[in-house]
Amino acid sequence: MNANQPAFPIHDFVNGNGDVQTGSIGLTKREYFAAMAMQGILSSNLEWINVAVSSVDFADALISELEKDSKQ
Repeated sequence: MNANQPAFPIHDFVNGNGDVQTGSIGLTKREYFAAMAMQGILSSNLEWINVAVSSVDFADALISELEKDSKQ
């Protein structure tokens, strides 16, 4: 699913043992989008009620729209 893909994928990196690997570190797209939405909500001086819930809802809505575009 698009939401669980890494926001910042890393391809062919060298791990601590010197071996080349493919993978990712850090946030998923859903987590990254939710964090950006939360940042925007908090910077607008709105009520803090349900900020976390709203941020995840915004992230899910964005991912849903992105998935629609990729299916066309």
